[in-house]
Amino acid sequence: MVHKVLEAFEGHVREAYPCIAGAVGEGPASEFAGFVEVMRELPDENLIINGRPSEFPSKPDVLYATVGSLVNILASVCNLLFEWRNKAVLLCLFPQVYGYYRN
Repeated sequence: MVHKVLEAFEGHVREAYPCIAGAVGEGPASEFAGFVEVMRELPDENLIINGRPSEFPSKPDVLYATVGSLVNILASVCNLLFEWRNKAVLLCLFPQVYGYYRN
């Protein structure tokens, strides 16, 4: 429902706020508007990971969201590394079995 309201207001949450509040209530609309505000202030996490951060956030909520985003990206990378390591171990220990399952 809210996504349709935002489409009508071209993503402008401040202008759409009365309609959003009418659809979901005052409390959820306020929380959603706050969430969107924080998301708009987030720096590009790819620039940070590549060592070229523009400016690190100083507001606690934006800083918290930025760190959470970075941790999520690094956790994904670690999971990929563990998957590759497991495949490499299988390939080294059981090349015939690994070749069979790969096809």
